[in-house]
Amino acid sequence: MRSVCCRADVVFERWCDMRYRGQTYEVLVPCPSGELDADALEQVVAEYLPALDPEHFDEARVYELGTGWTDARVYVRDPLPTGFALAGPAVLQQSCVTITIDVE
Repeated sequence: MRSVCCRADVVFERWCDMRYRGQTYEVLVPCPSGELDADALEQVVAEYLPALDPEHFDEARVYELGTGWTDARVYVRDPLPTGFALAGPAVLQQSCVTITIDVE
């Protein structure tokens, strides 16, 4: 059986794999359609920076022995600045390891 589609049904999306020099993982950032001129690249960078902002985090449910299930903030470790302090429960994600911070 042959599938038939119309051009109107096809959608193209562009994404950029962005990372800082020395960073070991990429962040997918939407890339605008059209010509990739200076304005388009500025838009891509503007989308990229909040994705790495330590204050831009996700949340997850984690299980702590003796405590049970609790909500924890999830941070990407690499972009955190030196001296960054956080309170548990939290999860630090890195390409090669995941670290959990308990409540104290």
